[in-house]
Amino acid sequence: MLDNISAADKAHVVYIHEHGKEGVWYYEVQEYVANGSLRDLMTGPQPLADVASMLRELSDALRCLHGAKPIHRDIKPENILVAPALRWTWC
Repeated sequence: MLDNISAADKAHVVYIHEHGKEGVWYYEVQEYVANGSLRDLMTGPQPLADVASMLRELSDALRCLHGAKPIHRDIKPENILVAPALRWTWC
């Protein structure tokens, strides 16, 4: 399943380098996104153009993820990462 997610949309979904199980623990190693999360940017009103761009990119990412059939269960601003040039990335 995680392989399908990484391949789903490289522009808007965090790349998963490796995943597996060690003993009773499951793990994943994912791409580092340095600019923080959407929650970090939620300091006040944002320009409408930025919000519209974000919503378009997030809806594209969700559409691709839906095709890979994951169950995220934790969609929140902390899990929406901001890549360089305000490209939004889903983790």
